[in-house]
Amino acid sequence: EFSVPHIRKFISSSRDGKQYARSTSNSRLVVLELIFTYLQEINDCNENPVVYYREAKVKKRGGAGGRVASRLPECLSWAEQERLLHKSMSDDTFTGYRNSALVALMLDTGIRTQEAIDLPLAAGDLYLKGRLRVIGKGNKERLIQFEPANREYMTSWLKKRHLQSAKKTFEDRLFVSERGGMMFQQTVYYAINKMLKQSNITSKQQNGGHLLRHTAASAMLAKGMALMQVKENLGHSTLLTTEKYLHLLEA
Repeated sequence: EFSVPHIRKFISSSRDGKQYARSTSNSRLVVLELIFTYLQEINDCNENPVVYYREAKVKKRGGAGGRVASRLPECLSWAEQERLLHKSMSDDTFTGYRNSALVALMLDTGIRTQEAIDLPLAAGDLYLKGRLRVIGKGNKERLIQFEPANREYMTSWLKKRHLQSAKKTFEDRLFVSERGGMMFQQTVYYAINKMLKQSNITSKQQNGGHLLRHTAASAMLAKGMALMQVKENLGHSTLLTTEKYLHLLEA
């Protein structure tokens, strides 16, 4: 049986007793967690001992004289997500339809605000098929694969957008302003926070697109998506960044 002491020994030193660097220890811990996650998926293991190791580590850091544990990312609960989406549909206007689809897409995919703003119109149909191509940080392109759980919001927005575009010239972007031009990050930030407030979600330290991104990452993992796929979806450079979203939401 693999216990917390075994994990501590495995990630801290090699067979000859030499201590690993912190980055090496973290990498070995992530690999170990992936192994036990896989064993759970194939019903060859009942629980993941790495979870207990992390809990013990957090308690130790939070104790007297110890370092304060780093704050975990905040995310919306399942009920809060549903409330936010439901509330967004009460705004039967051009911006209401747009903002509903924008929030739905960000919750399903975890993409950054600017990445959503930059999406071409053709991305709407790709979203409905459960995949997106986005240009992220460093001008790097990545393919996102996901389950479009909130597809009805996008379908409604595409119909509304099509009707409006027949009256005026729109830019070739999925999400546009009422005048058909490019949206700005501040506009999206304000729109998301307004919907959060209207949904009585006011206790979060973070808000805007960051909160939706954290929520999407946590939801993907809670639904059983492989850690590596979530990493690719979010555009993280290492698994260490992605694995902090584990266990924030219950399946």
